[in-house]
Parts: sequence; C-alpha cells; structure tokens
Amino acid sequence: MKSFFRSSLLALLTVSGLVNALPKYKATPDIQYSFGGMLKEDMFGAHNLSLLNNNNLGDNVWFERHTLDLSFNLLYGSESVGYPLSEFNFTIRNKAIWGNANTIAETTSSSIKLMDVVTGEHSHFIPRMIFWMRECWLRFSVPDALQLHFNNPHNFMLGFFPYQLGRGIALGDAYAVGQDFLGFYTDGLVDQFAPAFKLAGEFIKDRLHYDLYAAILENFSAVLSDTSAKINAQRFERRLNPSRGFGSVNYAVAGRLRWYPMPIDSPKKLIIEPYWLFNRDPEVDVEFTADSQTRLATFGIACDYVSDRIETGFEYAFNIGHQEVFGWDRNVIQMQNRNGQTILVNSHVVIGVDPEDPASPKDLSLYQVQHAPNSVNPTTGVISDLGKKAQTAINNNEQNETQNGQLITVIPGLRGILTDVPNAVGSANPDALYNKKNRYRNPYENAYKGMMFVADLALWMHGKDVRLGFEGGLATGDDNPNFETKDGDYAGFVGLQEVYSGRKVRSVFVLGGAGKIKRPIGSAPTTLQAPTEFTQTVSGFSNLVYLGTSVLWIPSSACKRFSFQPNVLAFWQEAKSPKFDALTKKNLPEAARNFLGFEGNLFSHYMLFDSLKLFFIGSVFIPGGHYTDIKGLPLNSEQSKALDKLDPTGFDGDRIPNLGDDTAFTLNVGLEFKF
Repeated sequence: MKSFFRSSLLALLTVSGLVNALPKYKATPDIQYSFGGMLKEDMFGAHNLSLLNNNNLGDNVWFERHTLDLSFNLLYGSESVGYPLSEFNFTIRNKAIWGNANTIAETTSSSIKLMDVVTGEHSHFIPRMIFWMRECWLRFSVPDALQLHFNNPHNFMLGFFPYQLGRGIALGDAYAVGQDFLGFYTDGLVDQFAPAFKLAGEFIKDRLHYDLYAAILENFSAVLSDTSAKINAQRFERRLNPSRGFGSVNYAVAGRLRWYPMPIDSPKKLIIEPYWLFNRDPEVDVEFTADSQTRLATFGIACDYVSDRIETGFEYAFNIGHQEVFGWDRNVIQMQNRNGQTILVNSHVVIGVDPEDPASPKDLSLYQVQHAPNSVNPTTGVISDLGKKAQTAINNNEQNETQNGQLITVIPGLRGILTDVPNAVGSANPDALYNKKNRYRNPYENAYKGMMFVADLALWMHGKDVRLGFEGGLATGDDNPNFETKDGDYAGFVGLQEVYSGRKVRSVFVLGGAGKIKRPIGSAPTTLQAPTEFTQTVSGFSNLVYLGTSVLWIPSSACKRFSFQPNVLAFWQEAKSPKFDALTKKNLPEAARNFLGFEGNLFSHYMLFDSLKLFFIGSVFIPGGHYTDIKGLPLNSEQSKALDKLDPTGFDGDRIPNLGDDTAFTLNVGLEFKF
C-alpha cells in the first residue's frame, strides 16, 4: 500500500514539474513537445438498466462523474533527418463518481485464509483523487538506432499503448476498464492500456505496411510469492507438488498486414487488412482458481473502401485452439456453524451416509467429515488420531470420477469422536467415509470453433451534410461447454479485450461499454458436474445477430459545429435457448424466441467553443419475445430465492421478479473540454 501511494505521489510530482518547466524550456529544431489534456464532466441516469423489470425498484442509477486526462508528447530528430527519430508520450488519468470515493481506485483482490480455510477475497479502495498512468510509451526508428540502411521506415514501440485488430472485435484495447454501468457509453472507456511491444514498418512504400505486436496481460512469474503459491493442491496428481511454479504468463501476440492497392494520391482509398492473433492464458477460472488453461488463435481479414460518396467495409474472423480443463478434486475445507460452534469440515466427504442409498437424507451438509488431525472423545476425553487417519484416507483416495459417491474407507470408532453427526440412516456403516456424487471432475478439452462477421455501408448526400448508414453483424454462440466433463466443441465466438459498439451505426445499450445487457445462453445445467446451478450469461460480441441503420447530420452551414445522429438497431441471439416457467422454476421443452429487442439511441453534440463540446447520448431498449419467454429466469441464488416467494394459488404473471421484458432507457449528458 505504501509503495502504491509513493508511486502515485511521484507521478503527480513529475507531471507538476513538467507543467512548470514547459514555459521555461526552449525547444531546439530537433526537439518538439506538446502538452494537452481533456476534462469531461457528465451526468448519467438509467432505468431498468440490468434486469428490464419495473418490479425491481433498485434497478435504477444516477450519478455525476468527471474524467481528467493530462498528456505530454515529445518528438526528437525531425529537423536533422526529416522525420522523428524517436517519440515519447504519456497520459495520466483521474476519474471518479462524485460523492463515491470507492470509484477512484481499487486494489487487486487478495485471498483470506483463516486456519485451513480460504474464506474468500477482499480488496480496498483509495478514497483520494489520485492520478494513474493510462498511457506511456516510447517509439524509435530501428534503422537509425542500429545504423542500418533501409529504404523504408521501421520502428519499435514499447510501453502502455492502444492497439487493436480490425474493428477491435477479435482483439481490442480494453485491457483495464473502469467501473462503468450497463448502457453507459463512453469513448474513453479504457483506464489503462496493456503493456506491450510493437515492431512496425513498410515493406512497400505507401502500399504495404506491417506490424507485429506482443502484450503481457498477466505475469505470475515475477516474484517468489507467486511462483511458490500453492494453487494446485486440488489438481489431479499435484497434491504433493501444489506450487504454481515458473512460467505462468498470460500473453498475446498478433500481427497484420495493411495493403493499400490504390495510389496514395488517389481520391479513393481501399485498405485490406489480414491479421492473426494467439493468446495463451495458463490460469483460467472455471470453478476454482487456475483450474484450466486456454490457447486461443484467431485469424481474420478486414477491408474498408472510401470514395467521395460511399464508405463501406467488412470484417470476418474465426477461432481455433482449445481450453484444457484440469482434473480437479472439489473437496475443500470449509467453515460451518454447528449449533453455535464453528467447526472445519470437508466439503465433499460425508460420514455414515451412503450417497447412493435412497434412504439416506438429501441434505448431506450435516454429515460432512470434520477436518482435524487429532480429536477428543467428548465422553472419555481421550485424544485420538482417528481424525488424522480419516483426513489421510480422504486425501489419498484415488482421483477419478469413478470414485464419486463411492466408499473411501471404514475407520472403526470414527463416529464416536465427532460431534453433531446424527446416527447413520439406511444401510450405511456409521464409521464409513463416502465421497459425494460430484467430488471429482475428470479432465477434458473444449475446442474453439466460433466465427464472426460484420459489414457496413454509408452514403453521403446533400453535399456531405447527411450520411445514411447501414450495418449488420453476426457472432456465433453456444451453451456453456463446462456443464459436462467431456471433450466437446465450443461454437461461440471468443474476442479478446473487445468493446465494439458499431462504426456506421452506433449502439449504447447492447454493444460496447464495460457493462452490457444480460443475455442468458443455453439452459440451466442438469448434471452434478456443472460449476453452477444457474444459466450463464454472455456479453460482448458473441451469440449475437444485429441489423441497424442511422442518419448522421453535420450541417456545413451552421455557425457552430453541430452533429446529430439517431440510430435504430434490432438484435437476435444466434444460438437457441429454452423457455422458462417462473411458477414451476423449470425450463420448458420448447425453445424461446431469438429476438432480443430493439434499441433506439441518439448521439448529438454542439461545439460551444472550438475546444468545448456539449454532448448528449440517450438510448431506449424495448425487449423482444426472447425476454418474454424467459421472464423470471434466475441468474444467481438471490434471484432463485425471489422465485420461491411466488404464491402459486394467487399467481400474478405481472409481478414476476428477476429478468423481465419492460422497456429500459439511459441518458448521458455533459461537457468535454480539450486543450
């Protein structure tokens, strides 16, 4: 925490020193610098922004916020050689919701361990108006630095900088995104860009460009506390070697070509951009920390054409690769309250209760084995090592799904050393240890087979005062592949750091932004091996089909710069999902309709001065038949409890909680000052 405050103070002092020094600094012909920034003050409000249900009175927000960016740029070498030999740039940011100090900066989460129990995670907030580094990079000419002769320029760039492939769907620049709400649209969404390297240049002058990109997204090999962290104790065959080890680095590498077939002085422009991406993430959470890893590759091509009156383009990409889910022992030590006494128990092992015996009680939580190396007989007071023997047998049991629900061992006298364990029910041995039916999860793989396609067209009219736009796209979807422990294919498209919100037709409520409308996929799991009992949701550019149109009006005769752009979009989900009956709390055999709904929005701004913009962004979302068919669907345990309160004798379909089909809207208005 001290180092965090020290770094923040140093950054602020550095910027203050630069600002004070700028007026005193005398630039040479080879050194050029600039200082600027942006201050945005805006207000945001929304109704039914999350669950689309008028019955949820808390589903409304309103806040006032500000975003302040300060930037410094330095060029060197322009006079000597006619082009910059090197360039340095940095931007620092401060952003917060007024009256809510917890929105300024949040520390990373840390696990809490009490005795042998990991009880959860916690984080802290820094309730002061600190700055952080949003962007900081250095770029220099490779031939000049190495004193090599090349006919075309080549440069190397490193630091924190934006980078995306095509429209930013396969790979975007949303590395660190702030606390934004569903439906909240903003151009400056990214609070920090990824640390990366880039080599770029020209193969053919003004015709064929290239770049190679590599980013380090997460690194757990930098300090001893990370490499020695015992995160693999539950992984098959890793109980005696639970440490993370060296080499756990989440990285992405990408490359692209940008081909300009038409001459540079031509009034028409055609850009063809084939690209590729590879991401290796060795620690993906399915159910537990780092219980899977993924290798994702994406190949695509983007094309854009611009003439005097027509702008059009498309992008296509597909995924290959796989997610490897490790074999895992779900049994962990949990803390429970038994008659006012705190005890530690094994979560997936029971005593004296056979999970396969129909006469055994359904609630096995009362029969979980206490975790204790030594136990005291409550009657005789004699210390026994039976608890230690039981724990040893539990830990040494064969790790395989065939052992689910099976007998582990029988330890005579074990029942006598435990408290609050009722007598055995049915034919089970009271001193026997059994696995629960879902203790073990076998390893399996999911193959990536998703794809996406987008296309747009714009026509300029009335002397380029009016632009009529059309846009459509498709991204494949699929059910959660981790509901069953077997090899399979995942047909949903997977994007990396994507925040696409449209180009010729812009979306506020469904596309883009940090939070997105809740779109359930598939059905609720029916197997004990599923990591959750609830239907999963998808966000971003996946399991989606959309069509939209827009009109952009920029009157050239206006004395002030003015822009007015209404957009209308229709959305469908690409993959089928079942209907849901809120009264019985069950999925129905027939499929729900795919139509998600209509979005209408308006982007408008008015330049009060050359550097001061007044902007307005409003949206309305009218849910379609899909949300009517899944009305009441619970997405977590709290929403499931809300369904339990429904009275089947006086059922009122208009009062169903959770997901609804009521109209939602958002409103964002503010001032943006650039200097």
